[in-house]
Amino acid sequence: MPAILLLHGFSGDKSIWLRFARLLPAGFRLLIPDLGGHGRNPSDPTLDYGIQGHARRTIAMLDTQQIDRVHLVGSSMGGLIAATVAAEHPERIASITLLSPAGVPGAQVESLDRQAAAGCNPFLIEDQSDFDILFRMIMQRPPYTPHVVKAWLCAHFSQRRTHLARMYQAYERSLGLPCVYSRVLAPALVIWGREDAVFDVRASSALLEAMPRADLQVCDGVGHLPMLEAPVQVADLVTRFLAQVMTAPAHPLAASAT
Repeated sequence: MPAILLLHGFSGDKSIWLRFARLLPAGFRLLIPDLGGHGRNPSDPTLDYGIQGHARRTIAMLDTQQIDRVHLVGSSMGGLIAATVAAEHPERIASITLLSPAGVPGAQVESLDRQAAAGCNPFLIEDQSDFDILFRMIMQRPPYTPHVVKAWLCAHFSQRRTHLARMYQAYERSLGLPCVYSRVLAPALVIWGREDAVFDVRASSALLEAMPRADLQVCDGVGHLPMLEAPVQVADLVTRFLAQVMTAPAHPLAASAT
């Protein structure tokens, strides 16, 4: 049975995929993990939280699950992790779908650059006002979230602030490594929200230049988390992409990597 692996972004967890994952076609084995240090995983200060560390654990998980090849889907930081795995282990990747991926040259938006220059990280939450700012930044049309749930999320982020800062430092250092997207040989689908306030959708042109086998789909009225904001639309795009990949003849570039 073909497998799909979903990789969430920084400070997220596996729950962000639930509205989207239930709409994917039957006949696939779904793997939806919490990344190291995220979700219900422990806050281990000895763990490598850089992109390479996440990529190594991803391959180790596939090995443990005895999965030879996988369709990778990654959001934000998860997209960069997915691209790193695809670049370093092309024989293991059947396809790759990137949702507003991190690490694309020129993608950082001006407002975040200004915040970073001022020493402000919107992902490091101290109180409800900080959380409201983050919530509005990452989603243009967020799903309904009860106040009590928002309060719990705010408290959860606040309690993990030191751990998130440690993980973010490792992630930020990884962004200084050479761009991996040009080394991705697998067929690729790029989905980007036109209203993304985290990574500028205009950087998608640079991504397409780096990945000649990639197709771009821009979702109008959607922010940084397309699969959470527009799950039906994104699931339809991914379903049609997977159908094309499954029926297409082997590409010479991909065949040469095996």
